[in-house]
Amino acid sequence: MEEQTPNTTPDMEEPFIPPWIMLVLAAVGLVIFFIVLFTQAEFTLIGWGGLGLMVLSLVAWVLMAPEQAGRFFSGRTFRFGGTALLVTVILLVAMVALYTLIRARSWRFDLTQTDQYTLTDAARDAITTYGADPTSPSIKIVAFYGLGQAGRRDRDTVLFDDYVTSSANKISYEFLDPDRNPLVLDEYTKPDGTKPGTGQLVVAKVGEGGALDIANSEIVDVITQEEITNAILRVSSSGDFRAYFLDVKDGLKLDDDGGSGLSALNNVLKDRLNWKTTQATLFGFSSPEAEFKLTDTADGIVLVIPGGTEPLPDDQLKQITDYVDKGGDLIVLADLSQEGDSLATAPNFSTYLFDHFGLRVNNDVVLDLASSGGNAFMPLVTDFPLQNPISATLAQFGGAMLFPVTHTIEVNSTTPENVNAMAIARTSSASFAKTDIDALVRGDTNKGEDDKTGPLIVAAAAENTETGARVVVFGSTGIATNDMAQLSGSNINNLTAMWISMIWTTKYDEFAGEIPRVEDLQDTVPLLASPSELSNINLVTIILVPLGMLAIGVFVWWSNRERETTRP
Repeated sequence: MEEQTPNTTPDMEEPFIPPWIMLVLAAVGLVIFFIVLFTQAEFTLIGWGGLGLMVLSLVAWVLMAPEQAGRFFSGRTFRFGGTALLVTVILLVAMVALYTLIRARSWRFDLTQTDQYTLTDAARDAITTYGADPTSPSIKIVAFYGLGQAGRRDRDTVLFDDYVTSSANKISYEFLDPDRNPLVLDEYTKPDGTKPGTGQLVVAKVGEGGALDIANSEIVDVITQEEITNAILRVSSSGDFRAYFLDVKDGLKLDDDGGSGLSALNNVLKDRLNWKTTQATLFGFSSPEAEFKLTDTADGIVLVIPGGTEPLPDDQLKQITDYVDKGGDLIVLADLSQEGDSLATAPNFSTYLFDHFGLRVNNDVVLDLASSGGNAFMPLVTDFPLQNPISATLAQFGGAMLFPVTHTIEVNSTTPENVNAMAIARTSSASFAKTDIDALVRGDTNKGEDDKTGPLIVAAAAENTETGARVVVFGSTGIATNDMAQLSGSNINNLTAMWISMIWTTKYDEFAGEIPRVEDLQDTVPLLASPSELSNINLVTIILVPLGMLAIGVFVWWSNRERETTRP
């Protein structure tokens, strides 16, 4: 028998590129198509390129291997798998069409029990009201989500979108990745050194030119819509509060960063409380060209007299008394003069305070030889009567105050009508007040027969309930200096006492308390199942569903197999 050889011709050569390469390229095009479809906001040119690559590769495969393509479309694989493939394609197309429709219409349904990803009714009402107010500033939410928060980013995007829509686009948001750029957190550090961390939010007002007001921003570390909404309301409601410091002889200066300056207090007022501060003479406040005036309308104004070694002339004092009589707020830091009366102890000023508010600064100096402050001229005070909100707050801090070279303050037991006067701070029982200033200058620190003994009042406050005027008097200028501020870490609350007094006089605490808040009214009710119910759930999800799908597949395969074997 002769060996048979296949009939071949020069035209039946193998193609230069194997046909299966075209199938690989078609698969790559299909993957690109689906990646663009499901990950991009819009179907871009890259997606169309992937779809074109798939179609052209399939056509090339049919042309390069027509026999292989014919066997595929006429074989059992295509007959049995074609229906499944067609159903799968139809299902995918339907899902894509449904997804596109839902995304285009912005249809969203929060299926969580506590509506974690949509605003509650209370939050939505607050944000809608905020957005409808034409005076409300724009707010931006900056979320610092790294790789570890990738899943949470997708979920929170839905919630943030709800804020944007409900606020009529007055609220915007942005995601920043601190893992890729760790320095981005430094850009959002507040002046007091507070810096956000990964997984936290910064809520800030948007100023002119799109710049964010970082100094008055809020850092949200518990990502709930209650915390986010309240942060938005707090940031947008900073108010207009002002502190005017009188420029007097030997008085303390706002811009002085030395030990006896007030720069630390000024930084707290401007950076932490977002107040406006200025220092000027009475003429400067009353000048027509003045930027700030005592007669200005604001949410709160307080005039601070930071010392002064000389009495004020009567005409200048009248400007202050007219301001206070009309309901103005006043804080006095009493200074010491070795040549007679200071501004606070002068008869014209002390008489006004006593007649109108029941307070008087005495021309004396307190010594406390038993003071743990280490200096008899710097009594350490830990006695804060609870009648006044200022002293009550200081008592809660649990620290102390130092009163360098302080006067005593007399609180009249019989105050004028509509006036309440009370002590803020008192020295120890071992203290005494020496009235012979010349003896102190000579170095005589012995207690005289007529010197009053402690406890002695060195800080007091008064309020006229009819006019609304509030007055706080400290017996020492050293209350608010930078030297005292540096001792804050040692439980010395001088700086705290000063700005708490400013908050109380201007009623800033009441203003902050009136900022709307939303409460989390939704209770998280856990879903509990009995052991029998858990067994039924496991039976259905772990056994019946998988085995049922497998049984259906086996039945379809067996039915097709029987028809194929019985076919003649």
